[in-house]
Order: sequence, then C-alpha cells, then structure tokens
Amino acid sequence: MPNAVKALHLWLLRHSGSETFRAKGPADASALQQLAEFLVKHGVFPQAASERAQRVANKVGMTAIQQALNSRNPWAALKDKASQPGTSIRLVTHEELEARAKDKKSRTVAPRISAEQLDVTMLQLDNSHFKDEGGDDIPQIQFNEVRSNGRGIAICTQADARAFIADPKSISTDALALLVLPPLPSEALASAKIISMRFPAVYGEHKEPMLIQSTMVCLGDIDIHRIAAIRALKSFDGAQALVGADKPPPKPIMPGFGGDVLISEVRDRTTSTAAPPSVISLRHPRKLAPAKQSPADPWLQASNDPWKRWSAPSSSHVTPGASSTKHLQEMETRLQASLKDTVQAHLEEHAQDATMASDTTLLAFQQEADMRFRKLEAGVSELTAQGQQFRSWWFNDVHKGMENMGSQITGLQKTTEQFGTTLTSSVASSVNEAFDARFNQLEAMLAKRTRHE
Repeated sequence: MPNAVKALHLWLLRHSGSETFRAKGPADASALQQLAEFLVKHGVFPQAASERAQRVANKVGMTAIQQALNSRNPWAALKDKASQPGTSIRLVTHEELEARAKDKKSRTVAPRISAEQLDVTMLQLDNSHFKDEGGDDIPQIQFNEVRSNGRGIAICTQADARAFIADPKSISTDALALLVLPPLPSEALASAKIISMRFPAVYGEHKEPMLIQSTMVCLGDIDIHRIAAIRALKSFDGAQALVGADKPPPKPIMPGFGGDVLISEVRDRTTSTAAPPSVISLRHPRKLAPAKQSPADPWLQASNDPWKRWSAPSSSHVTPGASSTKHLQEMETRLQASLKDTVQAHLEEHAQDATMASDTTLLAFQQEADMRFRKLEAGVSELTAQGQQFRSWWFNDVHKGMENMGSQITGLQKTTEQFGTTLTSSVASSVNEAFDARFNQLEAMLAKRTRHE
C-alpha cells in the first residue's frame, strides 16, 4: 500500500504543472468554460470560444476531452481525439491560425527605435563592461567631466562631440573616450581614433536594458577593450545562438560572439535578413534560446556554467588604473632620457660655438677695453686742465677781488664810525637845547604865578 501511495504522489507531481480538468459529470458549465479558455489559449477567437467548446464537447464527448486534457501533452491529445473518424472536428479555423501566426510574428520583431529618440543623460553604462589594457574597469563619466588627462567613458550627442570629431587626437595619457549618438556615417570613420561601437546600457528610471549602435571617439593613449563572457552550444546565422544553462544569466546584457548581446528565454527562434536596428530593446532582443533541460545536458554541470566568467561589477571611482600608471611611468622614463639627451646636445653645441668664437670674442674685448681706456685718459686730462684753470682763476681774480672788498669794508667802517660820532654829538646838542628851552619856559610860568598870588 505505501508503494501505491508513493506512486500516486509521483504521478500528481508530474502532472501538477499541466492544464487539467476534473470530471464533474457530462458537459457541465464549469468544464465547458475551462475548455473554452483552453481553446482561446491556442488561437480560437474569444467571441467564438464558448460555441466552439460546446461543438467539440458534442462531437468528441466530455470523457474523451477529460482524458486528453489530463495527459502530459493536453493540446496534442485533444487534437488527436478531434481527428478520429466519426468525431472529426476542426478545433481552430484557418482564419484563427493565420491571425495567431501574424500576432506571434509581430511580437517577435524588434521595434525600430532611433538613437535620436534617446536622451543621452538617461543612459547608464555597466562600469565593469569596458576595461583598459590592464583589465581595470573604466567608469562612466559625464560629458562635462571630459578633460585633459581624464579617465572614463562619456555618452554624448554629435553636437557635443563636434570639436573632438573635427580634430581627433589624444588629450589624456589614460583611457578616455566618447560614445556618440546617433552614430556617424561610415565616411566619418577615416581616423583610427573614430570607430563603430555597439554598447550595452540601461535607459530611464525603469532601467530598461538596451543595445545601442554608436561611434566611439578615443581621446586617450590607452586602448579600451570589452571582455567576452558567453559560451554557446550552437550559433545560428550570426544573429542568434543557443545557450544551455541551469539558471538565469547574471545580467540581461553580456559580451559574447565578438560583440554585446541581449539575452531572453524563447520557445522558438526566427531568422531575419533585415539589417539590425541602431537600438535594440530587451523587450525584443537578439535571442539566446535556452536548451531543453535533460540529464545529459552538459551545461548543467557547474564547471560548464556559461556565465561563470562574469563577475559582479566592483565599485568604481574615476582613478587611474594600473595600466595608466605604468604608461605614465614609461612616458616619464622616456621623457627624462629625451631631456637628458637634448640638454647634452645643446651643451656640446654651445661648447663648440664658444671654442670657435673665443679668439674673435677676446680680440673684440681687447679692442673695446683699449677704446674705453683711451676715453678714460682723455677725461682725466680734461679734468686736470679744468682744475688748473680753476686754481688760476681763484688766485688771480677771486683773491684780488676779495682784497679790494676788504679795503672797501675798512673804509666803510671808518665812515660809519665818523657818522656815528657826528650823529651822537648833534643829537646831544639838540636835546640839551630843547631841555634848556623847556626849563626856562617853566621858570617863567612859575614866576608869573607867584606875582598873581
């Protein structure tokens, strides 16, 4: 009995994911409704589903329908029941099949999204996708951060990059580049620093993964690489590949097959000869179909995991990588050697010039010294003559003039003394005469007063 219970449990587990019906009597409303929904899933128009379910039930019988829907492949079993002699009935009409095929094709064709429709400021790169020569991550930077000796990758428009496109040259000793949208025409790719590049990014606030065709303008001395990380079981027409894995990929966009691919799980594959669009959205990506799971699938082994070479992105800062540091050291060594050689060459050249011009220079110096000495002698002679002339003038003219002036001063002194004596005598005589006159006048007045009394 325990074995029978175990067998029943196993049977229930095997059929737990299939679409099944429970028998509730012949053609009850619930069973017909489930049958109608089942038919709609396989292409029957919703407005015709109820009537089609009733016709199938009347023709095939609910018992046979229930047996088919309880099988491992319900749709194949139901079609088989509906094709038996005496119970044959078309489950899906030709019109419904054509409409289903058109709808399926429209859902598998990627929409044509133009790069001009994208806002470059809303595109975000995976900082671990682009690496330099040493394997260090190259981070994303904003366009206004692009400067001399900078490091990083900036997404910009053609208008932003116009000056760099017109004169493509290196401005940094590190890894520095622009991803230009929309991509430039093929005739603009003449420079080795301007190349066509399809890159992965996520767009907008919903982080929708995309593959975008662009033009890369390299502005640094260090090359930028992409690391391939996907291994395929089989490749189809260069646009699709079959990948087997026991778990989803770590990222929806990964490098592989010489480029970048969008990954999605599909049940079938289609081929197309149309040119790939400039922007591919994850909703309609280049398909990487998973292989059917089976015990013999080689990709189920951990050692054959197709995503194993991918590593989670590390936190990135805009700092020089090991490759750029080594590159700078090499440049510094070369510059030092070049500077040393240049200085040595200049010194030797100047030494030769000095040796060749030494005699001429010495002769010119001697001639100039002689000329200056002669001028100095002439100046001293002229100064001596002027000194002698000054002494002669001093003793002959000035000295005699001073003697005459002394005599005149002496005479003037005598005249002054005489005048002073005469003046003193005259003043004294006048004062005495005036005093005597006033005194006599006073005596007369006193005498007159006395008589009156």
